[in-house]
Amino acid sequence: MLGEGSESTRWNHANPVLEVSDVQRALAYYRDVFGLTPSWIWEDRIGGVHTDHSSIEIYLSRAERPSPSRLAVFVGDADAADHKYQTVGAEIVNGLKTQPWGLRGFTVRDPDGNLIDIAHEDHSPTERTEYRT
Repeated sequence: MLGEGSESTRWNHANPVLEVSDVQRALAYYRDVFGLTPSWIWEDRIGGVHTDHSSIEIYLSRAERPSPSRLAVFVGDADAADHKYQTVGAEIVNGLKTQPWGLRGFTVRDPDGNLIDIAHEDHSPTERTEYRT
């Protein structure tokens, strides 16, 4: 099977790419709202933001008509993140709640319609009959 047993084809890292209408504006938004650090920009066509404490990097790619995507991010405390992001004016589209599958979180919509789910694990769903591996 592809990907098994071969160092050269093993997946090592993933960077989500979100389409945006204005890369500079998006870099500023992700810096000001989420506290991410702008890493680089290429000709106002694509840029990157990253966290200073992990290997997460998000690419922001200019598109004439962005097609919104959804990204899930895990934090240590979704309640604290919800408070922080509300304080800086983030558009919260799904309020803070605990899901039956064990995640507690909320959803932010960026200016281009991309949805960012922010959550932490509240409890394990393994005891529930709906859970399968």
